[in-house]
Amino acid sequence: MTVVALALGVVVVVLAGLAAFDVGVLVAARARVQTAADLAALAALTATGEPAVASTVGVARANGAALVGCACSAAEAVVTVRGRVVLPPTGLPVVLHARARAVLPTSGADGSGSTPRSAAPTRSMGSIAPA
Repeated sequence: MTVVALALGVVVVVLAGLAAFDVGVLVAARARVQTAADLAALAALTATGEPAVASTVGVARANGAALVGCACSAAEAVVTVRGRVVLPPTGLPVVLHARARAVLPTSGADGSGSTPRSAAPTRSMGSIAPA
């Protein structure tokens, strides 16, 4: 009876360790995808001589994500990206989405160059969905 209890205890500890490892992988992947969205939104507003969407695609790809959507104008960019991670040891693929918004500051009536509160840069928490 003691051997069975010990074996069950070991199985529970191993499964808990694997679950904790998977959570860590998801947290790291989520941060990577959000970073890709943030940088892609900033790239859309950076004057590089190429179209905003082209620079956004390149920056998202360089950061391990794919561009899903870009609502870009000269003063504001809202970017949505998608990333994918495979959870070890099961091989379960998980798709992560993140959204970021970047706004160029506008000159206020007093010339202060402040950004209106309604146009402040924002980030969404994104979503996690199994693939």
